[in-house]
Amino acid sequence: MQTLNKLLDMARKTCPRDSDRALSQALKVTATTILGWRNGSRRITDEHLMAVIDRAQADPALAVLVRQEMAETKAEKKAWSALWDRLSPVTTVIGAMVLLVGAVPSAAKAETIAAQGFAASAAAHSVYYVMPQKHLGRPQPYSRSIRST
Repeated sequence: MQTLNKLLDMARKTCPRDSDRALSQALKVTATTILGWRNGSRRITDEHLMAVIDRAQADPALAVLVRQEMAETKAEKKAWSALWDRLSPVTTVIGAMVLLVGAVPSAAKAETIAAQGFAASAAAHSVYYVMPQKHLGRPQPYSRSIRST
């Protein structure tokens, strides 16, 4: 139930009003249906589950985790658990890649030094290093000029 509730919370944020009633209107169900999904008294259909996942802009593989959490029999839990164990490494990698690309949009726009024209210039570039001095016990700045060729 925990995953479904998180998905419902994420989906309701995409509605004009952040409420279960607004989400129920968007999904064309009653507000009591949403409440039933939240507390486990009603089982969400696959169609509605995928609509919630789509609205929440979440990974569709989470449907397997929701089904695992909602499983009632041992056999059902075992089957969904085995499927989730096979999917979770893939979804973790994909999720991390999506988060990385989303969190660092400037990485896609970054240019190398050669593309920026620095490598072709005849000007010297200064590089500063901090080298530890054993006899002083603290790092000292060290400057070195590098000439591009």
